[in-house]
Amino acid sequence: MGKSTWIALLLMPLCVGVATAQPITTRPSAKVIDPAHVFSAEAVDRAARLIDQISERHHKDVLVLAYLTIPMDKAADFQAKSRDQFFADWSAQLAREHQLNGMLVVVIKQMGRLEITVGNQTLQHQFTTADRDKLRDLMLEHFKEHRFDQGLVQGLQFVLQRMWENQQGQQEKQS
Repeated sequence: MGKSTWIALLLMPLCVGVATAQPITTRPSAKVIDPAHVFSAEAVDRAARLIDQISERHHKDVLVLAYLTIPMDKAADFQAKSRDQFFADWSAQLAREHQLNGMLVVVIKQMGRLEITVGNQTLQHQFTTADRDKLRDLMLEHFKEHRFDQGLVQGLQFVLQRMWENQQGQQEKQS
């Protein structure tokens, strides 16, 4: 055998070890997807840390998708449906595509639209419809003043806090 063959054979176990060390998951790897650059890099980092805490403590996914406007392939659907129905349907589709177990926040900057979709299981136990409405109001208050970073971070802090409070309330009921 040549020298390069021996090097390859010696390194192969290392490469296999590195490849198998990566966790296999169907969960979204990105927590904030922002091709429109609505949020600063610092806010995205802070948001990712908050989403990690939500995932670790409450076993729920949170994904934030920020768009400048609706994608071109959705324009016909947008024209055919009422505005509210279009965004509800599209958000539900995005949540399914990303296999979310928790919530999805969709921001459409140019349209001034914020759509928050919360999964049925999450609505029943960790984050109620009233919580979702309060989250929407909190984030929109900041977004209307072009404080997108504050809206994102404070919104996710609110999610973390309400999930914890709802969990505590459920534990007290069971006691």
